[in-house]
Amino acid sequence: MADEGSWWSYHRGKWNATKLILRCSSFVFGIIIIGLSVNNGVRVRNWVEYEDYFRIDWWFTLPVTLLSIVVDCAELISIFLRKRNPGIPPGWHIGIELVLLGGNIVALVFIASLIPPDAGFAYGAQAPLSLRPFQIASVSFLGIFTVVRFILFVIACVDTHRYHTAAQVEAIVQALRRTNIDDARTAAIIHNLSYPTNHIDYRQPASSNEFPYTMRPTQDLSDESTLYRELPDNQKFLVSELPPRMYKPT
Repeated sequence: MADEGSWWSYHRGKWNATKLILRCSSFVFGIIIIGLSVNNGVRVRNWVEYEDYFRIDWWFTLPVTLLSIVVDCAELISIFLRKRNPGIPPGWHIGIELVLLGGNIVALVFIASLIPPDAGFAYGAQAPLSLRPFQIASVSFLGIFTVVRFILFVIACVDTHRYHTAAQVEAIVQALRRTNIDDARTAAIIHNLSYPTNHIDYRQPASSNEFPYTMRPTQDLSDESTLYRELPDNQKFLVSELPPRMYKPT
């Protein structure tokens, strides 16, 4: 088993492993799409009358695919160097993945419209007809590539929510470490940290007098964090929903 501080230990959880697999798959699909696009361009270089028509394959496919490969490489390198997943702050991924998703959809629509029919064009030209299997392959891989980018966009949104929540959870964890759990004021501290002034469900600060009883956990949650050792301490509370009433008076 890998040590907790090793690179692979940060990807043993299903969530992080899924992101890593999708990122690597996106990288491979991007290379395949570039190869098919270059192949289509080379095949029509002798047919001048169709050169401009099929050049749209390069204009719409190569830029967004190359950008996707650059983003995937940057993320994988960042994960390796910083030993965390995601490597790049997830907020950046939302904007990047949204742009890539839009570009992939546009490219998919245009490339799909360029698939030659079985009977060829009106003048029986063989250039478009010979490209039919390669165009179909390009559309197929581009469709899978678009689905992968959409999933990565959704994952980026979830990671961003976790990223912004981690600071609040870290404050709660630090408060619990500094304050005795049996202290009656602990409940008020947690309440005020859970609902800061900029929180959507902001509530009036609670006085410690409102929680005169001693707060104790209703169940032992000490073993749950060990299932997610790849997460930092301030994110182990985010892996599963806690009971709606975690504490009860003794």
